[in-house]
Amino acid sequence: MKRVYLGAQKHAVGFYKKLGFFVYGDPYIEVNIEHIYMEKISLG
Repeated sequence: MKRVYLGAQKHAVGFYKKLGFFVYGDPYIEVNIEHIYMEKISLG
């Protein structure tokens, strides 16, 4: 199993969801921009 994770800017969440990522955790602020953690798990 392979896990890919990232911190996405809030406005880009829809883009990453289309690629198969899911939101997890709480939002956080980085450089005055709201971010959220996202991950994608693949079996290959």
